[in-house]
Amino acid sequence: MNKRRVFIIGQSLFAETLMQLLSSVAEISIVGCASLVADAIPVLEAGAVDAIILVSDPALPSPGDVNELMAVAPNVSIIATDLDENTVQVITSKRVDARLSDLLSVLETLPDTIESQKLPPKPTNGGMAYET
Repeated sequence: MNKRRVFIIGQSLFAETLMQLLSSVAEISIVGCASLVADAIPVLEAGAVDAIILVSDPALPSPGDVNELMAVAPNVSIIATDLDENTVQVITSKRVDARLSDLLSVLETLPDTIESQKLPPKPTNGGMAYET
C-alpha cells in the first residue's frame, strides 16, 4: 500500500499532537502543516496531497475555507475534526459518472431517517452526567 500524503491545517495543541501521532504511522506521510487555509494553498496547488485534515478551531472550517480547498484540490478528501464534539466529517467533491444505478446505490446507503444520525444530547449541568 502506498503512503497516504496528509496535510494538516490548524493552530492548536490538538493539531500538533495529531501531527506527531500520524507521523508515527507507517502508512501516512505528513507532507505539511499550516495554521491557516491560505498558508496551505501553495502546497495543495502542487498536487502532492491525498487528504487534508482541518483541525477543530473556532475559525475553522468556514464554508469559504472548504470551498477554497475544494477549488484548489478538487480530488482531495477534506477531513474536518471537532475535538469538542468528538466527531470527524469527511468532505469530498469526487465526481462519478452520472448513471442512475450509481445514484440509486448511493441513496441506498443513506440512513433510514435523519433521526438515526443525531448525537446524544450534551449534559446541561456543566458537563456532569447523572441520573435522577
